[in-house]
Amino acid sequence: MPKPRPILDSSLLLPPVSPEQYAYFENAAEHPFQADAAEPSLVNAWWLAECGLAAYAHEAMAAQIYRLGGLRIAGTVSGTHFGGCCYVLVDEKKIILAFRGTRVVKADHLKDAETFRKQVRKVLRDVSTDAKVRQVPWAGRSGGMVHRGFADSFNELLPNIQNLVALLRAENPQLHLWLTGHSLGAALATLAAECLDDVQGIHLFGSPQVGDSEFALKFVLRGWRFRHHADVICWAPSGMLGYQHVKPGAYFDCDGLPGTEPHSIGLLSDWLKGLPGNAVDVWASLRQGGFSSLAPEAFNDHAPIFYAVLTWNAYEAQQRDD
Repeated sequence: MPKPRPILDSSLLLPPVSPEQYAYFENAAEHPFQADAAEPSLVNAWWLAECGLAAYAHEAMAAQIYRLGGLRIAGTVSGTHFGGCCYVLVDEKKIILAFRGTRVVKADHLKDAETFRKQVRKVLRDVSTDAKVRQVPWAGRSGGMVHRGFADSFNELLPNIQNLVALLRAENPQLHLWLTGHSLGAALATLAAECLDDVQGIHLFGSPQVGDSEFALKFVLRGWRFRHHADVICWAPSGMLGYQHVKPGAYFDCDGLPGTEPHSIGLLSDWLKGLPGNAVDVWASLRQGGFSSLAPEAFNDHAPIFYAVLTWNAYEAQQRDD
């Protein structure tokens, strides 16, 4: 069955989303991950979208969520100077590196002043990483130039990630390595694909542009980079600063239907087409007291829960067609 699109409510749109609010890895046993897949598949994309959404949770909650998919956290790699975190997940067939995106302040962070201050410091560290848009030379396989903040954050995580992956592969050399992330996490996963060996596949969700045209053209994406309708982060950093997206790009349009990512004119056309539907969603949310619906559509469309739900729906529709 397809899942309904999330209502425009901050508890769902702003991560983390608890397992009480969203059914993670629902029906996963009937739709298993294809660890040895040589080509991109929607079932794997759905699994990795769920992993990317769960990556925003604190470790105890994340462990609870990942267990629903039969995954355990083999290690958590966090940066101390730059915004960045990666859950290293494992089962008997695969390793999944799930990179966390930029953190936000939610209502439950307002319960006391100390919790609020701690969260604001974490958010500002992530935002500072995102804001370092000056490009620096990249020593990875594709070369070219990449976003300084993404490079700094990833390079801080890389040694510990390499060590953990090596240990897991020493225990089981047959493990297949998969990468994923949403937002900042997608950018870090992109750079990880450049530096880690024997990556089986990667799916990216709501990714910003990571590097220049040389980097984008030479980068080998063994999967899809998903973009949702008006998602503003997918436009950043600006192409006027020399940035370009890696390909191939997949796209969820204003109706949530999947397809190939269009060029700028097609994106603008779909945004205009979706305005009436967004107005209906905003009104329905307001009637239920969901004032977060007043946020611009471009920000709401970036929510990682949209990517998880729409990727499942695309896979479910494919199953029905087959």
